[in-house]
Amino acid sequence: SEDFTNKAREILNQDINIKEIYSFIKTKVNSYIDSEKEKIQEKNEEEVKEENENNQEQPSNESVENEKQENIKNNDENIGGAEENIEDVKQESIVQENKDNRTGEELSQMEKDANIVKSKISFIKPVNGVISSVFGMRNPTTLAVPKNHTGTDIAANIGTKIISATDGEVVLTSSEGDYGKHLQIQIDDVILVYAHCNNIYVKKGEAVKQGQEIAEVGNTGNTTGPHLHFEIRYQGRYINPQMILEL
Repeated sequence: SEDFTNKAREILNQDINIKEIYSFIKTKVNSYIDSEKEKIQEKNEEEVKEENENNQEQPSNESVENEKQENIKNNDENIGGAEENIEDVKQESIVQENKDNRTGEELSQMEKDANIVKSKISFIKPVNGVISSVFGMRNPTTLAVPKNHTGTDIAANIGTKIISATDGEVVLTSSEGDYGKHLQIQIDDVILVYAHCNNIYVKKGEAVKQGQEIAEVGNTGNTTGPHLHFEIRYQGRYINPQMILEL
């Protein structure tokens, strides 16, 4: 229905910060693990305290003393086993945390790339508009639109001026493929893609300055409406543009 379609678009247009969600979940998990460790430590201290109190009791005769000594020996063995089990739990927690950290590092390659790019290059917003589709996986309304979105879409009227987000050199201008009329600007080992343009103002090999008008927003190629598809690549790897600058 139309209501369902509008609601779905509203939800898909929301800007979800995956990094903040991941940090929130990780904080809660670490808090739970620390709480469990404290409980185990308190329980262990109570058992040791109880054992010490038992050891301080005076025997009534030699046989009772021998029996208690045997019991203490058994208790010592049991306590030792408990400590080993607690240590195992701690070790498992540490191992799991290390695994989580390793996984986080693997998944944060994009974040590392973004930090490198931001430290070397200054960026400005390429066009004024509204974000209509964020970077990453999505559920498109048509089969022609890819599910894995490699850039950020900024919706604007056809003819809206697009400016260069950085200095650089135009290494490609084309009107072929799903990108429609598009261009690529390279600076060092970073490539920026401006796609679905209406008109392109620059040519391959031309040097451009940050803020220079380079194209117009259009509706060319595989699109569902006029917008700029803005894409950032570092050493061939895609980076979420919203990790680089505010759009």
